[in-house]
Amino acid sequence: MTQTRVRLFLIAAILYVGSVYSMCDLGRSKETKLRPIPSPAYTYEDGNKPSDKAYRFSFFNRQRKLAVLMYPGNRLWVMDDQFRREREIKIDDELLHVSIAPDDNSFLLRGRHGMYLSRSGRIFRFPIKKASDYLGVCSDSSTVVLAGTTDIKQVKCSMPTKVTDVVTGRKADYHGVSAVCISPDHRYFAIGGFNYLEVWDTEKWRLLKKIVGKWNITGGGVREGDWVNSVAFSSDGKLLAATGSLSTVMLNTANWKQADHLKGLLSCGAYQVDFVKPDKLILLNPSDISEYSTVTGKLVGRVDVEGIVDMHVSPFDGTVATSDIAGRIFTWSGF
Repeated sequence: MTQTRVRLFLIAAILYVGSVYSMCDLGRSKETKLRPIPSPAYTYEDGNKPSDKAYRFSFFNRQRKLAVLMYPGNRLWVMDDQFRREREIKIDDELLHVSIAPDDNSFLLRGRHGMYLSRSGRIFRFPIKKASDYLGVCSDSSTVVLAGTTDIKQVKCSMPTKVTDVVTGRKADYHGVSAVCISPDHRYFAIGGFNYLEVWDTEKWRLLKKIVGKWNITGGGVREGDWVNSVAFSSDGKLLAATGSLSTVMLNTANWKQADHLKGLLSCGAYQVDFVKPDKLILLNPSDISEYSTVTGKLVGRVDVEGIVDMHVSPFDGTVATSDIAGRIFTWSGF
């Protein structure tokens, strides 16, 4: 009888400790999970055709509007501040990436077979070979920076039909280009690919920083054999973040070095990186969106997600938006 009571007591004690641990764990989870809340901004179920599914997108710079690539095919939708279609641009190519000029009047479009600039209803195709090997961004309404496998081009255009100037930067083989971005003041251009990250001065057109090969977390960079998936500047231009398949780092643009308190900040890779504010960075991972403080280097928020295709933060008001495999766009509150 005594042994039975002892066993029952031990079982009860184990169950009690387990329940307390679970409650503590749940409390910790609440601190870092489920803070951001998604709200549907666009879905083809809201009176749109089932074929009108959003894929990749980009925010306007001076307005709360979106430029959205629609899947499948050759269409770019411009959506107003209520995420309703304002106009449509069609190009005879499969569109893969869109970048918007600072004045919001030009769109740089990368297709499967070419690179295009759309402005004032006119579409210009860049006369460059293997355009699909390039990624690009608009530095102003008539100037784009194109980064390719073998070179970087700064191209000035006079619409609608003529390239007026081409400045070519580095000539090397870095095994592909996977990520590009330009700083808010348009002074710096960052490019990443397999095993490398470069930062260029767009005014003097010179290389400021180049990291190739063994760039590990503790030393300040991506691991050897890593692809850079995404690069982003903070809104004040003081930080540059780069995330790869294996690691994520941040560089100080004052000296292009990683701050001591941020070394080893993020020990795993992500699909995309962006800044909500200069002191807040978010990462799109395979199964969650994580928010980190750039001041302390600590995780401050996380939400579990599935099927996210694209993520961006609005330069205009800091709105966080995502698109998913179902062709829907969500905006998030709580970041």
